[in-house]
Amino acid sequence: LISCSKSNDLAGEIPDKTIVLVVDIENIRRPNVEDYVRFQNDSGNDPKHYTVEVDLDEVIQWVAIPEPCESQQPGVYVLIKKVKYEKGTKVLRGKDAHEPPSDNPLVVLAKVKGNESVRDKTEEYSIQFEVYKNWLPKGTYTLDPKLKVLRSSR
Repeated sequence: LISCSKSNDLAGEIPDKTIVLVVDIENIRRPNVEDYVRFQNDSGNDPKHYTVEVDLDEVIQWVAIPEPCESQQPGVYVLIKKVKYEKGTKVLRGKDAHEPPSDNPLVVLAKVKGNESVRDKTEEYSIQFEVYKNWLPKGTYTLDPKLKVLRSSR
């Protein structure tokens, strides 16, 4: 499901970082969405407090996958519908909300600003995602992690 497809505003760009949201599609429910999701490279922390460190001009890709593994069959999938700025310093370029490109609805791409004024700043954003089972939407959910721009270049 992870792809390097380009969106119109990021044509030719290859993602520098991929954020993978893993969703327990069998049990997810409101109001405690964070109890049923995790980030693939996170060591069990609360997903509301998940913070990804990024650098200037990096292209970030968001994707989502269902779990458990046996649920990964035709008609069972998770789509990220929107990555949206909520508060803090706006570190991503362009509009406040980033959506999947029409040529690849499985990914959302956005680029970190290139100016030094966003160094060591944090953006809180929301990820809106939709769970599908048997090709039909089961529900739309929202999670609020963070992006932090590194203090200095790597």
